[in-house]
Amino acid sequence: MKLSLPHARRLWAHAQGLLAPSDAPLHEVVAATGWLRTLGGAEAYLALAARSSRATVPEVAAALRRRELLPLPSVRGCIYLVPAADAPLSLGIARQLSEARIARDLAKVGVSPAELQAVGEAALVALEGGPRSTRQLSQDLPRGLSRSLGEAGKKVGLSSTLPPALRQLELEQRIVRQAEGDRIDHERYDWALSPLPPSPVEDLHRELARRFFAWAGPATPAAFGTWSGLNKGQARAAIAGAGLRAVDVEGLGEALIHPEALDAALPPGQVAWLPALDNLAGLKEQPAPLVDGPDAELEVGNFGRPPTTTLGQASNLFERSISQEGRIVGLWGWDPQAGSPVVRSFAGSPTPPPALAEIFGALGHSKRFLLDTESTLQVSLARLRRTG
Repeated sequence: MKLSLPHARRLWAHAQGLLAPSDAPLHEVVAATGWLRTLGGAEAYLALAARSSRATVPEVAAALRRRELLPLPSVRGCIYLVPAADAPLSLGIARQLSEARIARDLAKVGVSPAELQAVGEAALVALEGGPRSTRQLSQDLPRGLSRSLGEAGKKVGLSSTLPPALRQLELEQRIVRQAEGDRIDHERYDWALSPLPPSPVEDLHRELARRFFAWAGPATPAAFGTWSGLNKGQARAAIAGAGLRAVDVEGLGEALIHPEALDAALPPGQVAWLPALDNLAGLKEQPAPLVDGPDAELEVGNFGRPPTTTLGQASNLFERSISQEGRIVGLWGWDPQAGSPVVRSFAGSPTPPPALAEIFGALGHSKRFLLDTESTLQVSLARLRRTG
């Protein structure tokens, strides 16, 4: 079956929940449209606001407090905002992808599995008294049980035996992290005993492929491999068991999609104001299929290497974008001094939704990720003004 590019774009937007906002609970919106990267900035809030009529900073806090949404290690070891029902899948994938590296790092610094287990068991006892930060746990453990790993530890990013012990407990689904203040615009967490028993997933790769293609719409196997971190053989095997159908997308080539998605009713699309690293572009290898003509040559920020590239070639689009029916129709940034967006529009004059000012006002900043500064944000705004 052949799909025109406009049809494919609408399918992408529909899969991402961008054609019409949902009034479902936030954890159901994330389950339906895709796990959200949390980088210590405002982006997860903006992603939810583009897909949900209920997404406010207090509502996100309430979902975190009720543990309907959890910040968890996931694909490629990154932290994502994940619905509680998907926690076993997210943690299972993270554990599988990181086990060998963690074992190598611990061997380099002379930490045995028995030593790590002893630290972990003591941490579980301490957590029976309620949530604790890593620093609090280090003070609660028996003296000398958790030891410094010195210079050798610094080389592999481990200060002591406590952090890898906590990471192991998390991947085993025995503890969960709680975002400090029920906010995800930072990377400060407490630890708590998991409220649910560990739940293994029968086929991690197949379940991950099913979700990815439900969230992405028509997508290539290469895009799934890039997003998931699976090698080519693992990705092929996962796709083979996911019940997908091959389609030919104009300008993209052969792609795969859940068959029922082809029959979905597609309403007219709203204008959506998206964060940096949004899933609309992030579930593709590059944003090129979302961009028309000369817009693809516009200089944009890229999260990684190179730090700047063109809009069509960005591997991790680090600009906030505006989309309509799956097409990127503009870029935007937030000017905190003016309290309004700076917009580079490709089509018309889109009106910013009130949710933007509400989110930035509630958070008190407009950072995209933890290390953003006033200087880096101004560089992005200057780039928009140059090309506007």
